[in-house]
Order: sequence, then C-alpha cells, then structure tokens
Amino acid sequence: MLSTPAEVDVLPSGHKVDPNMQIIFDMYAMGRMKSIWEEDCCDFKSERWISETGKIRHEPSPKFLAFNSGPRTCIGKNMSLTIMKVAIMTIISKYNIEPVQGHPIVPNGLPTNWPVIGMLPALLKNQHRIHDYAVEVLEKTELTFLLRGPWFTNMKLLFIVDPANVHHILSKNFGNYPRGSKFKEISEVLGDGIFTIDLEMWQCHRRMAQSAFGHPEFHQFLVEKVWDKIESGLIPFLDHAFEQRLEIDLFSFDTISTVVMDYDPGCLSIDLPNLPFLKALHDFEEVIVYRHVVPTCVWKFQRWLGIGQEKKHREALKIIDDFVYGYMDEVRTSAEIESNHDKFLKDAIVDLKDKLIYLHAAVCEALRLYPLVPFNTKVPIEPDTLPSGHKVDSSMQIIFSMYAVGRMKSLWGEDCYEFKPERWILGTGKIRYVPSHQFLAFSTGPRTCVGKNMALTMLKAATIAIIGRYHIEPKQAHPIVPNASMILHMKQGFKVNVSLPS
Repeated sequence: MLSTPAEVDVLPSGHKVDPNMQIIFDMYAMGRMKSIWEEDCCDFKSERWISETGKIRHEPSPKFLAFNSGPRTCIGKNMSLTIMKVAIMTIISKYNIEPVQGHPIVPNGLPTNWPVIGMLPALLKNQHRIHDYAVEVLEKTELTFLLRGPWFTNMKLLFIVDPANVHHILSKNFGNYPRGSKFKEISEVLGDGIFTIDLEMWQCHRRMAQSAFGHPEFHQFLVEKVWDKIESGLIPFLDHAFEQRLEIDLFSFDTISTVVMDYDPGCLSIDLPNLPFLKALHDFEEVIVYRHVVPTCVWKFQRWLGIGQEKKHREALKIIDDFVYGYMDEVRTSAEIESNHDKFLKDAIVDLKDKLIYLHAAVCEALRLYPLVPFNTKVPIEPDTLPSGHKVDSSMQIIFSMYAVGRMKSLWGEDCYEFKPERWILGTGKIRYVPSHQFLAFSTGPRTCVGKNMALTMLKAATIAIIGRYHIEPKQAHPIVPNASMILHMKQGFKVNVSLPS
C-alpha cells in the first residue's frame, strides 16, 4: 500500500518524511517480522490467535494490516471473513485436503488481474522501481507478458524481451510497427523529431541524420569537441571534487549540446551551478514514464486540473521552451558566430580508442546492464502473431524493456547481474558478436540509433581520460538504484572516491 505525506513530519522511529516521498506499507513483510511476531513468525500457528481463556486474542490493526488500519480500514472486512469461513467449512466437511509433498509455497510475484481495475494496482505500487519490476515479471513469464489496465480504459501493455519477438517487430515486420500516435502524444515536448515520427517523415529525418553523422569530417569534429570538454570541464571538475558525486551524464549533456547547438551549458563548472533546464529535462523524463503506466484518461485529467505529475510537466515544458527559444533568438541576433578553435587534442586517444578491446567490452557490458534508454514502444497497425505465439493488434502498446533484456538469465546466463566485460571477448581476443535484437542498447532494425558511434566515442574518450589520470573507487554500501525515467539515471547519483595515482 502506498501513501504520500501532505506535509513534513517525523515518524515515531525518528525518520523524517516529506511530500517528495512515497511511503510503502508491506503487509506481506509485516506478517513475517520476528520483532513483531516472534521467532516462529514464518510458521502457520492458529494457536497464536487464541488467548488462555479460549477467546480470540486481540491484535491491534497497525500490527495486523491485512484489512488496513485507521479511517481507511477495509469496509468489506466482515464480508471477506464470512465468505472465507463459509467456503472453508463447506470444503473441510466434505473433503480431505492434503498439500502435495515438496510443493513450494512461494508467491509468483506476478500482478493480479483484478475485476474492473485490472493490474493497475501492481503497476502503481511498483512505479518507482518499474525497470526492476519488469525484470522480475519477465523472468517468470517466458520473456513476454501482457499487462492489462482497468477494463474501461482498454489499456493493454505487452512487455517483450524475447529476441525472436524483438527481431520480428523491429526488423522482419518493421513496417507494421510504428511508434504510434499515443507515443507522440505522451512525448509531446519532442515535437516532430526523429524519436516520435513515423513513415516518410521519419525516413527523411533519418537520411538527414545519417548524412550528417556519416560526413568524413564529422567524426574528427566530434572527437575534438569531446576532448575539449574533457580538458575544460571534466578534468577540472574531478580535480576540484575529489570526494563529491560524479555524474557522467552531465558530461554527455554538455558535449551533445556543444556539438548540436554550439552552446555549452556548463554543467561541469566547479561551482556546481543550479541549472533549471537540466532539472526540467529530468522531470520531463519521469513524467513520460508516468504517462506510460497510468491510463491516458488519468494523466489527461490531471493535466486539465494542473495537478500531480502533469503540473511538474507543465512547469518543465515552460523552462525547456524558454531555454530553446532564448538560444534561437541569441543566434539570430548575433552579428557573427565565433569560429571554434580547439585548444588541444590528444591524437593518442583518437588512435587508441578503437584498438582497446577490453575498453570496448567494458562499455558494452555497462550498456547491457544500464542502457541509456531503458524502454521503447511500438503499436501494431495490423493484427499479427509473434514468434512466441502471442497475438497482437492495434489496441495494444508493445513495450521493449532494454533494461530487462540485459538481465534475463535465459539470455545471458546465471551470472547476468554481474559486471563481466570478459563475456564480450572471444578466446581469440576479438569482440564476441551478439545480435542487436539481444543487445538492445542501441535498438535494432531500421531504427537502430544513428548516434551509436558518437555515443561510443564519447564513452571511450571520457573513460580513457579518467582512468589515465585518476584512481576511482565507488563508496561502500552506496545503492545503485535506477530512477523511473525514460532516460536511465541513478536515483542518488554515483558516489565515488577520486584520488590521484601514487
């Protein structure tokens, strides 16, 4: 059960809570706490409920939460107890019931399809950890799972990580699976960009992007910009912040902004500036995930009222618009645009980055476990049958979990949660080939990421610069938890100890 405090409060345990937090009551776990129910808490003992006088022992509802507690105690409690008791009396008076020996009593962890509301409760309960929840569900359902929303919304989300299904949708039968109008509506801030459009308009945008990225001088230009940012931003930042948070995404944002718009927002400044535009982007990314997991009518109603996540979306959209339009006005009114002259470029990095096999393997392994874009969506135009036998139609939204596909034991082995660059290297010392419909970090098929090489260049250049100059150690016991966002971020950043080699 979830609850969000309206105001700042201090719990009896001393923990401080505020409106930015979600409080989760785990009724399942509470009934298994030794500190509450003693050492035999996992044993089924009806006697614990009977007092020495032969009456039912009173247990306060904050301790026995099966029917909740307080003003929101389940009003159907007595009805539920009556139904269960009548059913039990009928069964035991007529049959002899014996459990099968050796049969495990373990919850399957799959969402329950409730009457009227469908599986929405499980989706909302796990919204804050939606990527890891997808891993758990898909691991138990043969890599494909249909999640149904409330009956009146016709919400059907088909989660997929089966490589055969992925190849069928993104490559073999690509024409039948566009982004769809719903994705464009959900991601309205992206406008008519290459990420949201389909058909002829998408083909036109992709040809333009491929032409730019494939230009003979573009790669050299990119490397120069990346190294310039490393020298002027990343290295001074790390020199100044030995024991502060290291956020590589700030480096990539600065670099991409410089390459695309010739504008450096200065995220890696030593004084750690508060950048409203960057926060607005993060808020927007979280809202997109929220719009995917709740029925369309819910988020549209919130948008109309200007409350909740939609209020955050409206505020973020204004900040993004002000930033982009302000930049465009500045460019238009400039008398001349200064030419960029690179101060310094280490040719060694340019030459070595494609020859370092272990570096490439480490980057691939990092992207397997932590893909930049954790999920992708498609909507079939015509009814189709997937290789797994699942039937799909235009009423469904198909969700590919790039985050989950890298954590499937059936695809990557029992050690799939371990960071092992060696899995990418053959006995001959060359990089092992893995089909793109299994390694989905850059998608697959006609919509394979056109910026793949640019991303790999940035990652490798930054890695070479860092490990060649610093000794990096992650802080002990720091949780590595992904945020519920369309771009994968760590909830609490990546805290590391940075030191210079002795």
